[in-house]
Amino acid sequence: MFVTVTDIKNYVYCPYIVYIRRVLNLDIEPTEYMIYGKEIEKETILLSIYRTIRGTRILKSLTLKSSKLRLIGNIEYVIIDKYGQHVPVDVKWCESREPRKDHRVQICAYGMLIEENFKSKCKMGILYYVSRDGGRLHKIYLTSSLRRLVIKIINDILEMLRTSQPPDHVPREEQCMSCPYARICNFKRA
Repeated sequence: MFVTVTDIKNYVYCPYIVYIRRVLNLDIEPTEYMIYGKEIEKETILLSIYRTIRGTRILKSLTLKSSKLRLIGNIEYVIIDKYGQHVPVDVKWCESREPRKDHRVQICAYGMLIEENFKSKCKMGILYYVSRDGGRLHKIYLTSSLRRLVIKIINDILEMLRTSQPPDHVPREEQCMSCPYARICNFKRA
């Protein structure tokens, strides 16, 4: 049994999303933000990031798997920098000024997959947020605490999948109101 990097991202945002998708086998239609995120002109942004980190090569659309981590993920872009290090890059539509925790964990999980598959150290990843007021580049350093959090989340998800027990969940009104799973979630507000 494997956990996906998307599972990890979703778990940090709300563990019940992973329960809905992986245990109950329910999903939703893509939201407007999801669709818009796929339509972003990522190639132009990628070229700018490539120059910023002094890239020498770009790898696209990689599916990486780690039996050791029990993790699988689809990475859109990996830039190899002038030092030979692999840097995962994720371009997202996001209005947040600071990197969100679920996105930081997602980038770290991608970095851990890169290390496992390419046998090279991955020290950082790049999050690029496209928003109404422009774009923001965030360097995400793959710290030991972030790596430990990824491992813990993988184990928590695997346990949930093994037992089919719903996770502990404390609804957060603002988050639940904007959640695309709200209409099928047990925690939605009346």
